[in-house]
Formats: sequence, structure tokens, C-alpha cells
Amino acid sequence: MTTRVLPIAGSMPDDRSTLATRTRRATKTKARTEGVLIDVDTGKVITAVPFRRDFDVLRERLSTADFEAMVGRVNELIDTSGSEIATAGWLPGSDWTGTPFQPIYEKAARNDFSRAAMFFGQLVWYTIMKRPERWASGRYQVDGRDIGSRTYFRLSR
Repeated sequence: MTTRVLPIAGSMPDDRSTLATRTRRATKTKARTEGVLIDVDTGKVITAVPFRRDFDVLRERLSTADFEAMVGRVNELIDTSGSEIATAGWLPGSDWTGTPFQPIYEKAARNDFSRAAMFFGQLVWYTIMKRPERWASGRYQVDGRDIGSRTYFRLSR
């Protein structure tokens, strides 16, 4: 797994083969359909949630209404942020009490924090793949430390 450093807002990375170049490469990929998620490093279209079996096991523990509310909330968080960038672990906040994400911890992950966190990351991945825009994704660092979750970038049309 490759980890890169995110530039501070307004700064430009010195290495021209970093984020900007890979994002341009991802934008030029042959798959030009809407609703695509692309790996920043390879430029390849991503068509499946990672660790799908684990995702499906936890998803089956949720009602359809709970799952749809979670997907809707992730979309809302992305839309209301007004950002072209979304980092999975930064979207929900640290306290899920009273939010659509509470059933992840209580029902799906059965009070297992690590499993809940992984499922949330998979949920964001799933949701981004289903959105109408083109997105790219990768893992990054801020201030020399791994972010710990994937970052998604909305690509220009």
C-alpha cells in the first residue's frame, strides 16, 4: 500500500509525479462513463468494495432502511461540504450517537470499534462508487502521519 503526503491547502507539491499528475492520469482513463471510482496510482477503474465478504456480512446485520439512511447521510455530508475532496474518516465525526451511523457499531459490528471503522470506510467507498460523478481515491499523509482512511477526489468532467 502506497502512502503519499497531501499538500497543505494552497501549496503545490514539489514532485510533479505526485497527486496532480496521477489525478490527471486518472481523469484521462479510457472509462469515460459517469459514476466511476478510479485508483489514483494505477488509473484503473475500481468496481468493487474491498474485503467484500466482510462488508456483506456486516451489511446483512442492518435493515435496508438503516443502510439506505447511512448511504444518504454519506452523500449529504459530501454534498454539503462543498468540497472536491472527502476523507472517509473525517466525514462522520467521532460520536455516532443519534446518527444514521450508530447501527454500524451497535448492530453490524456488534460493539467492535475496529470492525465499525472498517465498515464505515467500506460504506464511503460503496457510496462514492454509486455517485454520478467521477472520483479518484488514494491513501495520504498529513504532517508526516498516515491519515488512516482513504481520501476521495472529485475529478473534473
